[in-house]
Amino acid sequence: MACAFCLTGRQGLTRHLTRNEILEQVQTLENAIRSPIWCSWEWRTLHNFDSVTKAIEALLKRPHRPFSRRKIMISTSGLVPQIKRLAQRTPVRLAVSLNASNDPTRSELMPVNHKWPIAKLLAAAEEHAQAVKMPVMLEYVLLKGINDQPDHAKELKELVQERPFQVNLIPFNSFF
Repeated sequence: MACAFCLTGRQGLTRHLTRNEILEQVQTLENAIRSPIWCSWEWRTLHNFDSVTKAIEALLKRPHRPFSRRKIMISTSGLVPQIKRLAQRTPVRLAVSLNASNDPTRSELMPVNHKWPIAKLLAAAEEHAQAVKMPVMLEYVLLKGINDQPDHAKELKELVQERPFQVNLIPFNSFF
């Protein structure tokens, strides 16, 4: 998605994982830790909607150790149409990489904001939360001098107040 602060964005997209490759990753991890995965399992992105949702459906219905829909979290940078489809297809948890409290800053950091600005993104996220009856996690990477000032905190409070959101403040891990 070419986010300015993200190493993954600089690597570029080679291809999407298939449903089976996603399921193999889950199995490999479970085998490595010799235990069912009990924490939230997170896949990026909703760009690979069909494969990801097919994998989720398989995990929810697997005969041995099925996953709870509350333990699966899908993360997105803000693909509004896919957010709207997700609750209808597989009612699981949602995490949204917000990373800014206003459109100019978010557009600078995340090009997807040009197409789906914060108001549209958070409206879709709120619809998702209401449909699945679970709050949406808003992920916010703190970037020194860019989105970490007191005014940004006030704007963020205004965005989330009295809405079904949780905020996860994440320190930036430099990759340079």
